[in-house]
Amino acid sequence: MDFDPDIVVWKTLLAACKTRGNEDVGKRAGERLLELDPSNSSAHVLLCNLYASSGKWEDVARIRKLLNKSDVKKVPGQSWVEVKNQIHVFFADDTMHPERDKIFIMLEELWLQMLDVIQTLQKPQQDHKPASAVQTAPQNSKMAGLWEVTIETAAQDFKILSHEI
Repeated sequence: MDFDPDIVVWKTLLAACKTRGNEDVGKRAGERLLELDPSNSSAHVLLCNLYASSGKWEDVARIRKLLNKSDVKKVPGQSWVEVKNQIHVFFADDTMHPERDKIFIMLEELWLQMLDVIQTLQKPQQDHKPASAVQTAPQNSKMAGLWEVTIETAAQDFKILSHEI
């Protein structure tokens, strides 16, 4: 390379590695990105996502722990869902929604169904992670919407307004 890669180059490489499943190069890109800018929250998030997509939950926990120990502030992901003219707002790790338990039960059921489909297709089955541990804002809002909307009204009443930060 005729130039030293900057933060943008390393971040782009890390994101591409997550998309392509290249964990080894992604890990090196993430480490280099964190060396250049340890306060960059997106580096932590991208590296967590890379490990999560490989089912490496210990590494995800390690990176999150680093993020929590540091002064790095990450704006939580947010999602909204409009159901029957009422807007429900969710944040990552949301525990305040009154239908939270029902939403996580539905997430767990969907997760188990997906694992059955994967097994049926004879693909390797990833480690089971309970729905309550998933807790991403888009999943919470989608499950709340699915919980509230009947099949008859789904087409006319269900809108997902997702905003990932």
